Amino acid sequence: MDARICLTSALGIEAGDAHVIVNAGGIVTEDVIRSLLLSQALLGTNEVMIIQHSRCGLQGSTEQEMKDSFERETGSRPPFEIAAFADLEDNLRTSMRRG
Repeated sequence: MDARICLTSALGIEAGDAHVIVNAGGIVTEDVIRSLLLSQALLGTNEVMIIQHSRCGLQGSTEQEMKDSFERETGSRPPFEIAAFADLEDNLRTSMRRG
C-alpha cells in the first residue's frame, strides 16, 4: 500500500506478469488467502511472494494504540483488527504461517 514503492519496477516485471494483492502492512488476511486460492485454482498462479517494507505505518504501535488513535480522530472505534506490529521480521513470519 506504500505509494513510494513501484512493484513492477522493484520486481522487474511488467503489467500483466503477476497477480498483485496489496494491503496495509502486507498482512495475510482471510481475504488475501481467498484471493490467492482463486488466483491459483482459476488462473494457474504457482508462486507467491509476501513483500513487506521498512518504515511501515503499522509498525511501532500496539493494536490498542492504533484503535485509540482512530477513535480520537474519527469518534468511532474500528470493529476490525488493525494488525499493528512491533517487529517487521516477526510480522513477516506470522503472515507466512497464516498462508
